[in-house]
Amino acid sequence: MRTTVLVLSGALILTGCDKTEPAPPTLVGIWNLESIRYQLAASHGHPATDDTYVAKPGESPQEFTADGRVWFQRPLATGSFRPYRFDGSTIVVALGPYDVRWTVSELSTHRLVYQEVEVGSAGQFTQTFTYRR
Repeated sequence: MRTTVLVLSGALILTGCDKTEPAPPTLVGIWNLESIRYQLAASHGHPATDDTYVAKPGESPQEFTADGRVWFQRPLATGSFRPYRFDGSTIVVALGPYDVRWTVSELSTHRLVYQEVEVGSAGQFTQTFTYRR
């Protein structure tokens, strides 16, 4: 009886310690654009706007590489791979004379959502990008 209890206790201890934590989600890989939400805060007598663009399948994929580069493209411009840093909540893309900051609001194995906020003469402009793998 004592041997049976010891064997069962040992088996429970070994199986209890065998569990591994899943790896945290990673940016690395290709993300497929789902939508972009454009929001402009009211300013200078102009009303606020809030529009959403739904992407066509395969349009504007976003690629993050394991060596710290991201495919970056502005409208009406040729894209290229640019260095980036990610601290778990903010992606900073180095563009030479300035950096672009994307605040990550969601990152899972299959979904990435980040915002880019620009403040200028027209007011605060926020773009929210939603991607899927």
